[in-house]
Amino acid sequence: MDEVLVMLAQIRQELYARKYHALFDFHVVYGQKP
Repeated sequence: MDEVLVMLAQIRQELYARKYHALFDFHVVYGQKP
């Protein structure tokens, strides 16, 4: 569960750094995994 919180924190930091590009990239990468 801690790993999820850390991942969410990292994503949140990316959102502040690159706005919505990070969230979009995350969905693309996550969607391409088999």
